[in-house]
Amino acid sequence: MKPILATLLILAGLLVSSGVLAEDHWSPCKEFVDKNEYDAAIRACTGEIKESKGKEDNRILVAALFNRGIAYQATGDLDLAILDYGKAIALDSKNDKAFYRRGFVYQLKKEFTLAIIDYNNAIKLNPDAGYYYYYRGLAYQAIGNINQAITDYTKAVELNAGDDKAYYSRATAQQAKGNIELAISDYTKAIKLAPKNSEAYLGRGFAYQTKGNLAEAISDYSKAVELNPRDYKAFYNRGAAYQAGGNLDKAVSDYTKAIELNPRDYKAFYNRGAAYQAKGNLDRALSDYNVTAQMDPQSEFSYYGMADVYSLKDNKEEACKWFTKSVELGLKKGNVDWGSIERDPALENIHQMPCYKRVMPQK
Repeated sequence: MKPILATLLILAGLLVSSGVLAEDHWSPCKEFVDKNEYDAAIRACTGEIKESKGKEDNRILVAALFNRGIAYQATGDLDLAILDYGKAIALDSKNDKAFYRRGFVYQLKKEFTLAIIDYNNAIKLNPDAGYYYYYRGLAYQAIGNINQAITDYTKAVELNAGDDKAYYSRATAQQAKGNIELAISDYTKAIKLAPKNSEAYLGRGFAYQTKGNLAEAISDYSKAVELNPRDYKAFYNRGAAYQAGGNLDKAVSDYTKAIELNPRDYKAFYNRGAAYQAKGNLDRALSDYNVTAQMDPQSEFSYYGMADVYSLKDNKEEACKWFTKSVELGLKKGNVDWGSIERDPALENIHQMPCYKRVMPQK
């Protein structure tokens, strides 16, 4: 029912940025795009579009639409970017970069199915562009098609062995499938190619921790902290690793830092409460469990922690109150570990109470 550690965090999210890539679609307004002067680019491209309409040679028109799409994308006008890429495609159906660009914007909008369709067209037109496979892999991973994502990341690294992002993303996909050794291997490759990528250390640390290799996990989390000291997840995960290894003081310290960086992280409060409880500091444990319950009133774990503390304080009435609430919520979610409840020594003081006897036969 109550794991000492709440679910650990892992960054397997999309590594999609809105940065502008250099393209070979030349038009005069591209100079402004290249200089990141996007408002000027939009004005210049709009002028070129007006001047180019109706001309037999539409290459400048296509390029102007394409570059204005990049400018709209960079300024956050994603729908206008999609419109311009679509117009460029309508004029030049073999424009793989326009398909890719529009797919990229759909991905930013979390319209992953449309993104995949555009990436498919881009790949059909240019099957040797490794980053097309990489971004399609991200889209597949976002919709839960992990196997296809892995296939695409693999193709991406075949075409570009130096693509650290593809190795990183394949690692997260392998980890999601439970292929921990393969994930560690890919994280290691990503780190070798990009040694300042704190996310790769964070992911590999989590993989090591999943295997029970706490020393390696702590080492990687520490590197992640060194590279990005504002990343609360690195402190949170390192705290969990310290806690799993019984180093409660360091666990409390790391959870406290995680809370400073992200005071809305209720899991850090919960875990710190569990660490305080293990240290015998019941008042601080109760305080953290209360904060967790306030942040997430549907968290059965926080109420279970409160039941533990009150039982240890021999306040049977309060212990029963929160124990009952915890089990009720757990049953609704199908998340009750009866074996853990039976083995929990903190609840021994209420074993003979009606609240405990009434609930336990339901197992």
